[in-house]
Amino acid sequence: MALASSPHRRGLRFSRHGPRLTVLCIAAEADDPHGITLQLRSQGMAVLRAFSPEQGYWLALDNAPDAIVIVGSSSDPRVRLVLRRFASHILTQDTPIVLLEENGTSTEDSALAELGVVARLPLAAAASQVMAVVGDHLCPAGLRKVASAAG
Repeated sequence: MALASSPHRRGLRFSRHGPRLTVLCIAAEADDPHGITLQLRSQGMAVLRAFSPEQGYWLALDNAPDAIVIVGSSSDPRVRLVLRRFASHILTQDTPIVLLEENGTSTEDSALAELGVVARLPLAAAASQVMAVVGDHLCPAGLRKVASAAG
């Protein structure tokens, strides 16, 4: 069985209400000014929290989240480094990444897209926006149903 096809490797968690998507939130500056982690939890997501890009990388390898949200600037060298690491590692190369930036835009940046970033959104984006983008990029159809049911 391939690693990506196993629900346990992709981070799918189970609660008393059924399967839940796992999202890893990485705060490049060790804070979450707009409470994205609380918003995602309130929508029924299992949320892992990393307080630096480096910690986020190791959490992603250990937990295989369904999606990764990075709160930080695309010009931050630490963010760029972790994006390159995610893109080059077999366990994370297909994981959709949403970048929340102070000056985030929904326009595509081809260099970031090559690193796995599926969207750049403003820092104040609501969790529903983040999950809508993530839901569009998750491969297994069953996970999309879970994401839409949670939203």
